[in-house]
Amino acid sequence: MGIFIDYAFSAECSEEELLQKLNRLRRKILELPAQMQIESVSEVIRVDPVYSPMLPRELEKQGYALPELVARRLAEPQSESYNQLRIDLVSPFFSFVPKELVYRFEQPGIVLAKNSPYWRTEDYPEELKIGWAITYFRDGIFLEFARVLLRYGYIIIVNPGKGCESVCIGLSTYRTSDPNATPLWLGSGFTKTQYAENVQRAHTNVCEILDIIKDEGLLYAAQDNSGFYEHRDWQKSAPIIREELGFVRGFSQIFEEVVQDDPDITTISSPALGPLDPELL
Repeated sequence: MGIFIDYAFSAECSEEELLQKLNRLRRKILELPAQMQIESVSEVIRVDPVYSPMLPRELEKQGYALPELVARRLAEPQSESYNQLRIDLVSPFFSFVPKELVYRFEQPGIVLAKNSPYWRTEDYPEELKIGWAITYFRDGIFLEFARVLLRYGYIIIVNPGKGCESVCIGLSTYRTSDPNATPLWLGSGFTKTQYAENVQRAHTNVCEILDIIKDEGLLYAAQDNSGFYEHRDWQKSAPIIREELGFVRGFSQIFEEVVQDDPDITTISSPALGPLDPELL
């Protein structure tokens, strides 16, 4: 729903080479023309460990003790903003990436999960339900423990325009015991541009940023639901944009009417939808 671009990143290289690529990429984004109005570009940030904090919290909430080594790793103090970076790196799926490649990426974690001396199978449930929608099976619990111990990565956060969602350029990998192994790095995410103050500029900026990522050999694939990334022609994207934003505006109007009828809810501001060229609307 709305206007967005999905993307996936990949690289098979040393950590040193990845950092060189990310630093070059960051410099190129910073050198983009001022008229593009890129809001901000973060430093290259190391995130270690990379894992979903939801599972450890839920295990403890339901009375299960974390393995000592995992608990010690999680006890290292981190800020809330740092925890958000972890979430940005832990994609629930890798868009466009073949299952075979994802399996190879996860292999170090899978091996540790199945053969770890750090936890006992009988200490954890066959399945753990979180709310009504999420279920972790035992193998998944152990894989998450392995991620806490082995997975790490790097991320750059780019704000492509005022009001727009960020572009999170993040790739992670697993430590292995083989000093000669070449790390496989993967990442995935998406950016909604419909809330930007200037939708066209922000959307174009996201595409330009993805072009730079591609030039550095880090872009696996990208897909734009308006088609603009592929053809760079706003007129071709106009029918899709009209349909998507019309649906979002209709949904927002219904939501506002429901909220206004509820005395227990205060409306602070209406959902923002940035302007487009009138010819496209």
